[in-house]
Amino acid sequence: MGRLRLAIGGLFLGACLGSGGCVGGGAVTPTPTADPGTIVSDTEADRREADRAAILAMAGAYTLDLPAAPADASGGDSGGNSGGGGGERVWVGVAEDTGDRIVLVRLLVTGEPALVVKTGREDWVYRPESVLRYVGDGVWRRETLEAGDGVWTRTVYAADGGPGYGAVGRWTHHTSDDALTGGDTDVSVWAPTLPTRMPPATAWNSSHGPPAQAVLDRVTVRLARNPARRALHWRLEQAVTRLRSARAPGVSPRTVWASDYTPATRVDEDQAGFEEAEAYWRRVAPFWAAARAAWDDVLSGSGPWQVRETIDGEPRWRRLFELADAAAGSTTDLEAWREQVQAVLADGMVEPVASVPGPSPPPRPAP
Repeated sequence: MGRLRLAIGGLFLGACLGSGGCVGGGAVTPTPTADPGTIVSDTEADRREADRAAILAMAGAYTLDLPAAPADASGGDSGGNSGGGGGERVWVGVAEDTGDRIVLVRLLVTGEPALVVKTGREDWVYRPESVLRYVGDGVWRRETLEAGDGVWTRTVYAADGGPGYGAVGRWTHHTSDDALTGGDTDVSVWAPTLPTRMPPATAWNSSHGPPAQAVLDRVTVRLARNPARRALHWRLEQAVTRLRSARAPGVSPRTVWASDYTPATRVDEDQAGFEEAEAYWRRVAPFWAAARAAWDDVLSGSGPWQVRETIDGEPRWRRLFELADAAAGSTTDLEAWREQVQAVLADGMVEPVASVPGPSPPPRPAP
């Protein structure tokens, strides 16, 4: 089972973003940002708690709808993935919550009997002091950030914990009476204002057309108006800015994607492998907490660092997932696993570099 999970995990690492859900395609109209007059909270503390409620509400068992084909901003063919479909099963869990930092982990549930695959994580940080920015040629550096009230960063990581992409943005909150939820609901929208560039060695470049230069994600969460604050539905919209390619001169440089998460019913949860997903995460969560700490240690300071996805032909994710399988349910001291992950990363995977590539201005944010 461990080797099968590793093999499937590798496939999904190549086909899914670090956010944990494969990204489907389809022309979408971005959800409008809430009118400032409809914000439901007045003080910073109240707004922060409303922000946190929206983020935490995304945890749960979902059916993920993946539209069949991506489209550019004008609705035409973007040259991206022609696959897609609906009915993917995704379990989202809270891996960490320290108040100003919330870590969500995503697991894909596939097959019968259910096979569970960790596909990535996303970190939400309130008023962060720094951000990890990709500067080109596999090089990353940490930059200071002066974040005001209400600012959150959303950073997406690969399944093995490696850096992916992120953005700085704010949540807005308003009430809505729409057909989707069938009544009066609270709607929370996180809209990015500052993108970060994407590394070139990602699934976007291998299976979604020309190289992606930046990704802007918009998150919309519809919440039940009750004490449980359960998510009734949430959507991830992605605007992907690409580099022009001589091989595909007609391809649009900007594509828009949307993935819709619909909560699974209790019957679905009992029959579709979500219980197995939750049990699997309980077994491996301690290891991935140690792995997060190891990555934080290695990428501490300002950098810059060269981050490689392979060494001697072996992908980084395979070595880390082998450790995760070995650690599942183990009582080994977490510090020992942390040191083992650090050893893997230090073995040519992450290395300090003396300089960064020449300046390359980030793409302008999507309108």
